[in-house]
Amino acid sequence: MADATHEALTNVAKHAGVIEATLWADVSPTRVTVSVLDHGWGFDPAIATAGLGLPQSIRARIEAASGAVAIDSAPGAGTYVELAIPLPDTHAAAPGHVS
Repeated sequence: MADATHEALTNVAKHAGVIEATLWADVSPTRVTVSVLDHGWGFDPAIATAGLGLPQSIRARIEAASGAVAIDSAPGAGTYVELAIPLPDTHAAAPGHVS
């Protein structure tokens, strides 16, 4: 999650044409969600998948952790990236432990 969040913020700095972004983090009993919003240039996600690397590299990192990625952007409309990964079930019995 940290690497993907860093990558999303780095992409804001490199490509959005702005010096600010908003970052939210939410932790629930079952998942961690991080969202990054910028009001920069935005991009067409269909075109970006062919060259910018943003969706593929972030998506690969999060999906490796059984998570999900949502990217919403349009030219001139900024970009919103949401990263979510599940948390381990802390109530599950440890191996060899009988409840």
